[in-house]
Amino acid sequence: MTLSHFMEGPYYEAALKAKGSPVYGLVKPSDDIFVGDHYHKIVLSRVIGNIYNLKPAGLIMIGVDAARIGRLYLGQPTLATEMFVISEDGLIITATDQRWIGKYDTELPYNGTKAAQTRFSTEERLGLWKESPDWMITQTISPSTGWHVVVVNTREKLVSELGRIGQLTVAVAVLCFLISLVITWLLSNMITKPLMKLSRSMRKLQTGDFTQRVHFTGQDEIGELGTGYNAMVQRIKVLIDDVYATQLKQKEAELKTLQAQISPHFLYNTLNTISWTAERKGEKDIADMVYSLSQVFRLSLNDGKDFFTIEQEMELVRNYLFLQKRRFMDRFDFSIEIAEEVSSFMIPKLILQPLAENAIIHGIEPLNGNGFITLKAYGFDNSVVLEVLDNGIGMTESQLHKLLSGLQRVENRSLEAKEDELRTGFALLNIQDRLRLFQSGAYLELDSREGKGTCAVIHLERKGD
Repeated sequence: MTLSHFMEGPYYEAALKAKGSPVYGLVKPSDDIFVGDHYHKIVLSRVIGNIYNLKPAGLIMIGVDAARIGRLYLGQPTLATEMFVISEDGLIITATDQRWIGKYDTELPYNGTKAAQTRFSTEERLGLWKESPDWMITQTISPSTGWHVVVVNTREKLVSELGRIGQLTVAVAVLCFLISLVITWLLSNMITKPLMKLSRSMRKLQTGDFTQRVHFTGQDEIGELGTGYNAMVQRIKVLIDDVYATQLKQKEAELKTLQAQISPHFLYNTLNTISWTAERKGEKDIADMVYSLSQVFRLSLNDGKDFFTIEQEMELVRNYLFLQKRRFMDRFDFSIEIAEEVSSFMIPKLILQPLAENAIIHGIEPLNGNGFITLKAYGFDNSVVLEVLDNGIGMTESQLHKLLSGLQRVENRSLEAKEDELRTGFALLNIQDRLRLFQSGAYLELDSREGKGTCAVIHLERKGD
């Protein structure tokens, strides 16, 4: 196209009328403005004025591919939706369907006979489109260009697409429901499976199987429940073992007591008769020894009762030590001190006599020289304290540690308990077990120094009075 021919065309004329304002339009390939370009162009035209006299000095025209603009901003056409950009005179600037670019809106299939008439403006024609039952029309006007941006939805096809969207929505909802079911099953299985395992273990525990344990790997509440259950089963097993062992010892003691109760009244009545006979004949030492023996025998039986007052226990030990003193040819002496406020305190019978016997056998007998044994009973704060103290040969630190360790392991019922019972004095073990059955807070304390002697102390709670 020659310059003179271009200046006679509509584009140059429109730019001149705009007086320097931008003018938008569509250049068709047939206009032959852009040499060698066979595509529709959206162009911006503007007159460049002379800065001295403000007369037109030139024209600048910038064009971009209309189809590319349509693809970029309007997207691809669908079965139900098309978009158009239409100028004020009805020229289609760009569209989702590139076939319509450069044509007029009167050629679109949305027009009826009336709308196709050219006497209607684009605005009026769009209004007629909106009245059609077959289409859904949405439009807006660009404030910079005055062009109409029109969205046309085919009702039938739109409903079809909405149906497919509904089906897809239902499918997604069903899939989400199935996934939620799987997740719920997994979560519930994580909770119920350990609980079922725990329930099976508890049923076996009810049958007496105390080897039951559960192993949960988690650190959550279920894991803590399993740990607590295992600790409870272990504790129950230990308690049952303790009770069983105690019952065995009690049966053994009852058997020995039964064996010792063969006509007890006959025995100590006979001893009393011998004592009176010896005293009448002037054999006071013999009379005293026989009397003490009968008292030891009588108090030991205690009419089948298992508990003494402290005063009764001390009386039994007094007679026992008197006999032992005569037996050892007065190689030791003894003293007994009882505080009045604890004299009537009830304790298991024969709890002090074994300690006095140990003091004689292991402390006084190996001693070169005379010994002394002291027994005390007194109150201290909320406790009752019983002491048996001797000045015998005592024990080394290693001997004392070995004895105390043996008592501790037997108390804990370890696997070495039976072997420890053989190494630890049976009397001390017996006292320890009986104290534990009498009071949960009662205990036996030992202290010894080599060459100085040994002190055995029993601590009892005053509430047992």
